[in-house]
Amino acid sequence: MDDHLDFHFLFSDSYVVAADASSPWFRRRNVQLADLISHASWVLAPEESVTGSMTQHALRNCGLGLPKATVFAGPVEVRMNLLKTGRFVSIFSTSALTFLDHRHTVRKLPVTLPGANIENGIFTLKDRTLNPIAHRFIE
Repeated sequence: MDDHLDFHFLFSDSYVVAADASSPWFRRRNVQLADLISHASWVLAPEESVTGSMTQHALRNCGLGLPKATVFAGPVEVRMNLLKTGRFVSIFSTSALTFLDHRHTVRKLPVTLPGANIENGIFTLKDRTLNPIAHRFIE
């Protein structure tokens, strides 16, 4: 980290594989990550994004390659809307699933992504006084 920055931890988040409740993958009783990698249609975040790099890291930890993405889409809302067609699976943070799926039709699939965790926080400049609103938000 840069010597001029401080990191203020807010919360830890994990990444999960998700599908819409209408997806055939969601209705299966026994879903394996390897099956999803090989056979599902994926909508993925670009590799250079935080979610894309987390996806690569997590799947390497599992000994699996990257899925062949049918669609690459940067905005979370685009990936979420494509999932709602029931034709795709994707990887989201649990906070994105909580806050962006207002109808709660997109759900976590019962597979594990080891090491797919990220700390969320705020960077501030060292030796600078925060305004009261920013300070209150961090608390």
